[in-house]
Amino acid sequence: MSPHGRSLTFTYDAADRRTSVTFPNGVVTGCGYDAANRLTSLTFTNGGTTLGDLSYTYDAAGNRTAMG
Repeated sequence: MSPHGRSLTFTYDAADRRTSVTFPNGVVTGCGYDAANRLTSLTFTNGGTTLGDLSYTYDAAGNRTAMG
């Protein structure tokens, strides 16, 4: 709970990876993962409208090589 009495809501998948965070203002951050459990995407929405998104790519060694 925040200092202002507001709370965040988290959801997780069967692999215990965080799949979303819902903020008190209604913004939802969705998280996507690849088969190696690496974060590959973040999507920010509010009321069904996409506010923005980020994607991540990795090299064969698992190093993050790009964010866009």
